[in-house]
Amino acid sequence: MIRLPIYLCHPTHKVGIDWLQFLEFLLAKVVTTKVAIAQIKAQRQKLITVWSAFMNRRTLLNLVGRAGGTAAVLTTLNALGFWNSAATASKRPQLAAGSGEGVKVAILGGGLAGMTAAYELTKAGYTCTVLEARDRAGGRCWTLRGGDTVAEIDSQQTCPFEIAEDLYINPGPARIPHHHTHLLGYCKEFGVPLQVIVNENRGAYFQDDEAFGGQPMMNRRVVNDTRGYIAELLAKAVSKNALDQEISEEDKEQLLKLVKSFGALDKDYLYKGTARSSYKQPRGAGLTPGERYEILPMSELLKSAFWEYKLQFGEGCDQAATMLQPIGGMDQIAKAFERQVGQLIQYNVEVSQIRKTSAGVQIVYTDKTTATPATLEANFAICTFPLSVLKDIDC
Repeated sequence: MIRLPIYLCHPTHKVGIDWLQFLEFLLAKVVTTKVAIAQIKAQRQKLITVWSAFMNRRTLLNLVGRAGGTAAVLTTLNALGFWNSAATASKRPQLAAGSGEGVKVAILGGGLAGMTAAYELTKAGYTCTVLEARDRAGGRCWTLRGGDTVAEIDSQQTCPFEIAEDLYINPGPARIPHHHTHLLGYCKEFGVPLQVIVNENRGAYFQDDEAFGGQPMMNRRVVNDTRGYIAELLAKAVSKNALDQEISEEDKEQLLKLVKSFGALDKDYLYKGTARSSYKQPRGAGLTPGERYEILPMSELLKSAFWEYKLQFGEGCDQAATMLQPIGGMDQIAKAFERQVGQLIQYNVEVSQIRKTSAGVQIVYTDKTTATPATLEANFAICTFPLSVLKDIDC
């Protein structure tokens, strides 16, 4: 027998839906056996017990969570429009099949943006031609391996490291954040396997020639000692009522508790080091308590460039401790797109002019392998060139 708490609102408290039926529906989603669902319905009369206060969203979610757990809460949020799963939060353009028949599109640039446009438009019947200046597709989505040559404007370099399956560098984008749902969707559609990448590691090291004698310092030491110093200073300011804004005694007490926890301060609100910074002699069993690292000098922390961005790097809204990357390098994504639209790409062509015509656009370009000039007539053009390239094109 399933015992459900007797929570519910007054039956007249409705905001567009019947809350009683709604809660039953949610619980039925979580409890899968027919017997359990029948037991829930049998308790409906109990569920209409009058709730003395108005049922707001917060109360509803609290009660749903107690009755059905996290799954029920997420289902509720989704039904109310306050939560979208990653799979539904972002939708690609929905172009009707055949809507582009007879329409020509010139796509300038064979990076991911250009290939995505070609892929989606071709599915709708558009005739697409992609012009790419390099001998490869992908643009910034690029991976270098041992022996690869990098030709720049005024120099050329060859990667000297050995050739190995898992030895490479991504000179452009190197990780995929959680909110790039379109890209994750394409990886799934094209069968690009992904793996976790450790984006931020408290056990990694920071190094600055201008601080700590050039010696590398563990991330967790830098982070926690910096927090400890800041927390101690704030605690002193709060204790002396030295804040610009007056706070109540109750808030003052809570604020001191907060900074004490934040900075790992002692009972006197002083920072004297913390186990969060790890141990130079590891802890062990019995009489082996371990030996903590010494506190890093504040003057050295301020002298370093760590606080300029490294300390808060992982706090960015598009960052996370763990992210995703394609197995074998970021260019696996570019290659997957290339397998879909590679037949539409003209490589080694340099665009020099973009002209508007009565029928649409004219693109003037040169085949760099033969030095042959050519033109491309189209109804529309999509330009994915970076501005640094576009500024030198006559358009």
